[in-house]
Amino acid sequence: MQFHPYIIPLFISFATSLSLSIMLYKDRKSKGIKFLIAILIGFSIWSGIYIFQWISTSERIASFLLLHTFIGVYIAVHSLLYFTLNYIGVSKKIFQQVFYTLTILGIVFLLIIISDNLHKLTISNAHMELRGGNMELVFERGPVFMLLGIFYPAFISFVTLAILIYEYIRSNRYNKPRIFLIILGTIVPWFFSIISLTVPNLNPNQDLAPIGIPFTAAILTLGVYRYNLLEFMPVISSKIINDFPEGVFILNENNAILEMNPIAESDYERYMKDTSDTIGKFDLQNVLSPALKEDFKNKLKSNPKLITLIGQLTNGKFYDIRISMLHNKNNNLIGSLIIYRDITDLETAKETLKDINIKLLETNKTKDLLFKIISHDLRGPIGSLRALIELMITDDKSFSSAQKTNLDHIYKTSDNVYRLLTNLLDWSKNQLNEMVLTHKINLVYNTIDETINQLKPISEIKHITIFNHSKPDITGYYDEQSVMIVLRNILANAIKFSMNDSIIDVNVNRHKADILITLTDYGVGMEPSVLNQINQKQFVNSSHGTNNEIGSGLGLFLSHDLIALNKGNMWATSTQGKGTSFFITIPATDTQN
Repeated sequence: MQFHPYIIPLFISFATSLSLSIMLYKDRKSKGIKFLIAILIGFSIWSGIYIFQWISTSERIASFLLLHTFIGVYIAVHSLLYFTLNYIGVSKKIFQQVFYTLTILGIVFLLIIISDNLHKLTISNAHMELRGGNMELVFERGPVFMLLGIFYPAFISFVTLAILIYEYIRSNRYNKPRIFLIILGTIVPWFFSIISLTVPNLNPNQDLAPIGIPFTAAILTLGVYRYNLLEFMPVISSKIINDFPEGVFILNENNAILEMNPIAESDYERYMKDTSDTIGKFDLQNVLSPALKEDFKNKLKSNPKLITLIGQLTNGKFYDIRISMLHNKNNNLIGSLIIYRDITDLETAKETLKDINIKLLETNKTKDLLFKIISHDLRGPIGSLRALIELMITDDKSFSSAQKTNLDHIYKTSDNVYRLLTNLLDWSKNQLNEMVLTHKINLVYNTIDETINQLKPISEIKHITIFNHSKPDITGYYDEQSVMIVLRNILANAIKFSMNDSIIDVNVNRHKADILITLTDYGVGMEPSVLNQINQKQFVNSSHGTNNEIGSGLGLFLSHDLIALNKGNMWATSTQGKGTSFFITIPATDTQN
């Protein structure tokens, strides 16, 4: 082992590269940082092996170490190229192809260089010679050494440099300093290497390239921490992007694709790849329809930070697109985030729904008109017939007992039809918003009493007595006509399901700001399923009453709506075989005041 002055700058190179790679490791989750770390590790291997070569006094060991310095060289130049490809944003497919190809080539070439069988083609006439008081390895470079050890890594560096210079020329003012730093870091080691090969006063065996490594390491690290070299890289976790249910593109300021998730990658290959003349680029305006392109330009002028577009692309599909323009703290544009989803099926469904809705509106108009005609034109004649039959029933002398029985049956039938038409008319008015409500203070007793009188003809047929237990001075704030419709429907229902010679009780109580009306019959009651339908405001299919009366079920369905219009509630309780109670609440005063 010997000491050579050349070891000092080599050790500085080794220590600088290794320490800076360790320092950058804390930011290892940032996209691209791993390639920077690999560059520095390659440099440290390159200079580290040189140290051992120069302290060695054995020709065989020195020759072996010399050949193995290219491990570090290959790692450094390949990583620099991969970092550059990440920077310009080539597609994932191209990057993978370059990565695998050059990695395999690099390994094969390294094996060739260090192979004992090709030793004579790599270095020849190698021997240790005393120079300046130090033993140095003196050798002649063979064709394999020159081709794979010098020209191949130089070629990789040249390609990297060409890409960076091209990006520097077309980059904006903000990014030029950052690209220049990478260019400078690429050139420095080779600049020192060229000096060692061309300056006649230097020892041709003394490669100065590793001495330039600390400068490269310092330049790249300065770029990371001072000039935000990695600022254009996405900081969102790749897993989050990949698992995102919508398409995601992350572009730099030149529309180069830095990242895209599987959905975006699939769409890019199928629809968008051919819209750009540069591989790995995605210009959104090239895939927008003319109308959407104009919308995009207008929104870009008015709000450049966040843009939302909904419309058709040139592939004929509809998309919901959100574009976030990314700026740094100095408000310089550094890229854009595009999130989109395919809404073609939704747009098609909306168009279909629109057509169906138009047809439905036309059908509904026809139905409403039909209801109005039926209710108005039939209710009058049926009402007159009902009144005539009622008059005939009251004439005890003109008809026999059998005839009166038939008249009772005809009256019940006509009354059911009349009530159905009345409910139908009221319901159609409510559906068409034609029912005019007049809310005012009313005496609840009078409203109930008038309703009971309207139902006397049918209650007397079954000899049912309806008791109004309301106090005469209780008032409520409601529309009297609509509340009477509700009371009439509930009491008619109670009569229908009560036995002959029974009673119905109507009670009224005041609870704070509400009036509670309770209508109780002692008839057959309701099944739980029917009761649940009523309380859930569902339509109930009517069943036959105790005297085989028939109904439509529309009355109770309408009653819920009318009570709601009066700012009240309605519900029921029932026990089979014991009867049913309906509860209605209405405001005691004007709730709006």
